Amino acid sequence: MAAADGRAIQAFEDHLVFERHLSPHTARAYRADLVAFSTFLQRGGAGLATANHATIRRWLAQLTTRGYARASVRRKATAVRTFYIWSTRRGMIPNNPAALLARPSAASRLPAILKPAEAGRLASTPTEETEEGLRDRAVLELLYGSGLRVAEVCGLDVEDIDLERRLVRVRGKGGKERLVPVGDYSAEAIAHYLERRRPSMGPRPSTHRAPRAARAD
Repeated sequence: MAAADGRAIQAFEDHLVFERHLSPHTARAYRADLVAFSTFLQRGGAGLATANHATIRRWLAQLTTRGYARASVRRKATAVRTFYIWSTRRGMIPNNPAALLARPSAASRLPAILKPAEAGRLASTPTEETEEGLRDRAVLELLYGSGLRVAEVCGLDVEDIDLERRLVRVRGKGGKERLVPVGDYSAEAIAHYLERRRPSMGPRPSTHRAPRAARAD
């Protein structure tokens, strides 16, 4: 790395820490990104002060080709963009070569959904030989069969379950209540667990009280 680039990067790191009050960890990450960029430029006989828009794009494209994650490339692009905004305002370079640099879009992170066969294997994993296993199987069947969130299932009481009508009363965000249908597999697993659960786990219900009417969200 050229000495001029080293001095500029050090001054930029000091700016991040002492003027913008970023954490030392963030400042070091930006410094590492700029050192890597400077090294890339030096191979082509250039430096931070002489880089142009096309050069920055080639560097980012090379990172993508080498298998860097989208989030890593996005952070490196941010480091370069922030450095050139700072250095342009300081008069260190006349024009910002990163001014037209497109911001890499964040990767879309969709939730992973179990396939029916995978869900079946997961639900059958807990043993039926213990009460804890029966409980876990009932929870898994209810989660998969009803689409409830984990927190909602954890908040259920025995009184919230109506096996005859195949309904559970769920308390959602903001204290709202709604009635959620329960499938046959879920109802069977819950009934099996309630028949076997220990007295220490709570009173055994003689009947499953139907949930009171609730407004659907």
